[in-house]
Amino acid sequence: MSNMKGRGSAPAPVATAYSRDADWLVEILTRAQDIVSEPAAWTRGALARSVLRDAVLPTSDVAITWSTSGALALGLHNVLGPAAAQSDRERLYDLAIRTLWTNLPEDHPRTSRMSLDIDGFNDYPGTRYDNIERLFERSVELARANAIRR
Repeated sequence: MSNMKGRGSAPAPVATAYSRDADWLVEILTRAQDIVSEPAAWTRGALARSVLRDAVLPTSDVAITWSTSGALALGLHNVLGPAAAQSDRERLYDLAIRTLWTNLPEDHPRTSRMSLDIDGFNDYPGTRYDNIERLFERSVELARANAIRR
């Protein structure tokens, strides 16, 4: 087959798609990390909050603080744009959630509901901002390592 890179490799268009997703994943996680780059930008109990501490959508113009999942949602929106295909948004959201979930602290409980585990970690009273900071650092590092291998 002319479109195969080698025995057992994905066809060239598939390999290109994987590479593009890996690059996007790095960009999305980096953007989410930047969104909560200081303690005052992080929140618990809602995806995002306004200056009045009301829960708002992460993409709202009045949002000033974000949870881990809220920062991820805004990062995804910022990287892909509002007109991105739903399949692209869902696929990359799932990849980002899996990457964050993989990097949760060892002692944090895990279930098959990865996004709920991330929200639980974010909202757990014992979680501090530096724990969130480390979660994003490890996740971006893993995503970069995977992108380089592609």
